[in-house]
Amino acid sequence: MSRDRTICYFLGLILLVACNRPVAKFVTSQERMAAPSNVDFVNQSEKAVDFLWDFGDGQTSDDINPTHRYVQSGQYTVTLSAINGKKIRKTEQMISIDPPQGSLVEIQTSYGNMLVKLYDETPQHQSNFLKLSEEGYFDDLLFHRVIEGFMIQGGDPTSRNASPGARLGSGGPGYQVPAEFNPYLIHKKGAL
Repeated sequence: MSRDRTICYFLGLILLVACNRPVAKFVTSQERMAAPSNVDFVNQSEKAVDFLWDFGDGQTSDDINPTHRYVQSGQYTVTLSAINGKKIRKTEQMISIDPPQGSLVEIQTSYGNMLVKLYDETPQHQSNFLKLSEEGYFDDLLFHRVIEGFMIQGGDPTSRNASPGARLGSGGPGYQVPAEFNPYLIHKKGAL
């Protein structure tokens, strides 16, 4: 084989190998997002067989086009790894999740999640609930009083690891918040 042919063959081989490398690309479904928010990720990668997403909040996915729920506002670096055999290409994109309008709290239970809106008209109760939530006070507590179709009640720290049949509902954080009555606020079905 002549030297020129060898060089052409070698260059052709290099180009062929380079063309088989995956290319990682993606876009998000929305420009502006506020917490909590479901974000759709549209994968535009090329020449990849497998994908690994890191959403920047400790959660990952191997779906092609995942939807991810961000429950807290902040800046998140989303990384997509496009994989073809041993070849991996990564791309990163910063997304911003804005704070919600008003105070929203997501309560996660084994029966599903609830989104609670806290009103500014009761600032002491709002502040207290947020403080206790951030401290983990409500983690692993039971809803100790349930009236089906009407209401649920929780917040008693003695319900944590309570035995069946235990009398619950009289515990608390060790202090009381003064009542904040407002004649313009009414109870709504499905409200906390």
